[in-house]
Amino acid sequence: MVRHASTMRDIVVVIVLVLLNLCPAWAEPVDGLYRGEAIVTGREADAERDRGVREALTDVVVKLSGDARLIEHPHLPALLDQAPQLVERLAYEDRPRSYLMTVAFRADAVDHLLETLGVRPWSAERPRVLVLLAVQDLTGAFPLGSEGERGRGQREAIADMARRRGLPLVLPRMGPDDQAALERGGGIAALKQDYHADAVLMGSMVMRPEGTWDTGWTLLRDGMPEVWNVDGTTFDRAIQDGVERTARYLAGYE
Repeated sequence: MVRHASTMRDIVVVIVLVLLNLCPAWAEPVDGLYRGEAIVTGREADAERDRGVREALTDVVVKLSGDARLIEHPHLPALLDQAPQLVERLAYEDRPRSYLMTVAFRADAVDHLLETLGVRPWSAERPRVLVLLAVQDLTGAFPLGSEGERGRGQREAIADMARRRGLPLVLPRMGPDDQAALERGGGIAALKQDYHADAVLMGSMVMRPEGTWDTGWTLLRDGMPEVWNVDGTTFDRAIQDGVERTARYLAGYE
C-alpha cells in the first residue's frame, strides 16, 4: 500500500489529499491526560511503588506533550525523581501475580515539568484519526476492521496505543459499505467523513516467513503525505511507531 509508490500512485495520493481537505474538520476531547499506569508486583514496597509512579509519569509526559522522544531527554531522569511528590491519587487493580497501578498527577505540577523540558501540553481537543490497515499474514491478506475474527492482536495494539498516547484512533467496521467505499474513487475521503475523522493513517503490514513484520505507513491530513517504513519487527512495535509518529506530526513537532 505504501512502499515503492509509482507515478500513478503519487497522483492518486494527491487527489485523495485534495478530497480530504474538502471534508469538514472534527476534533475529539481526550480525558485522562494527567493519568498514567504501571504494572507493579506489590502494594506495600516503597521502592516498587516509586518505580511504578516514575513509569506512569513518563507515560503522562509523552501523552500530554504528544512527543514520545521526550523519553530520551537528558533532563527527564532527574525530573522523574520528583514523581512521588506530584501524585494526586493512586488506585490498584488486582492482576495475576501483579497489580495495575493507576496514578493521577497534579496538572499544574506536570505542566511545570513539561515547561522545564522546553515543551507545552498538547491541546486536549485532538484530531480524530481513521486507521486503514491492510494486513497480510502467512494465511492471506485482509483489511483490519473494528470487528471480526482476524486481526485481534493488531486491534488490541491500536486500542492500547490510542489510550497510552492520548490519540483518538478509530478503525472502520469494514462491512460491505466500507469495502465498497474503498473500491470506488474518493473512497478514503468518504470514509474519513463517515467516521468523523480529521486525518487518515494508512498502513500495509506484511509478515515475513520467519514471523517478523514489514510495515509501511502513510499519514494523510493536509499538505504532502507523510510516508515511512518500519521493517523487521513485531506488529505491536510497528503500530507503536505508527501511532507515536502520527501524534508528533499532528501535535506540530514534525
